[in-house]
This record gives sequence, C-alpha cells and structure tokens, in this order.
Amino acid sequence: MTGFNSKRAMAVGRQTGNSSYNKREWVKNLFMGRFDRPPTKIIWHQLPGRKLKATWEPRAQDLDFGLKEQDMDPIQKWCEQSNCGKRLSFDIWIFKTDAHVTMFLLRWSS
Repeated sequence: MTGFNSKRAMAVGRQTGNSSYNKREWVKNLFMGRFDRPPTKIIWHQLPGRKLKATWEPRAQDLDFGLKEQDMDPIQKWCEQSNCGKRLSFDIWIFKTDAHVTMFLLRWSS
C-alpha cells in the first residue's frame, strides 16, 4: 500500500530545518567575527603615481570572502606610525617617494 507517511515527512522536515538553521548561525557568527579566521594573503599591485592596490588570494580549503577591515587596520596603523604613506580608499595606498613604497613592500609583502 502506498500513501503519505506523516511521521516520516515530519522527521525529514525537522532534520532539514535544524541543519539549515545551524548553517545560517555558523555563517552569521563568521560575519560577526565570532570565529577566528586565518590571515588573508594580501597581494600588492602597483598603480601609476606611487600607489599600491591590495587584492587577496582566494583559498580553496576554507570560506574566504576577501579582504576585510580587520586585514587593513594593522597596515594603516603601521603607515601612520612610520609616516610612510596614506590610505586613499579601502584598498589603495599612496606614498610620497619610491623609498616609502619599497619600505612598505618590504614590511607587508608575503
């Protein structure tokens, strides 16, 4: 006899609901900064006029969503302390001399 088994349907629905809820919570916690993530590898590209642009290298083994403000904060703090460059935008830095660019790259290149 074929028919609708309500107990089985409810059990499957509960498992799916709990599973997707846990995934949503995990992603929410990831965005809220509750999980430590490994540092993002930053790649610097030279632009005209002594400017550098930061990009990131995607990693296949983990969920990496790109550069975050927490990646840029230590770089900005170091630049302010060493007085070598200024941050123009989220991922672009400008420098006064070529020596400052070299000093920056020696410190922040991987």
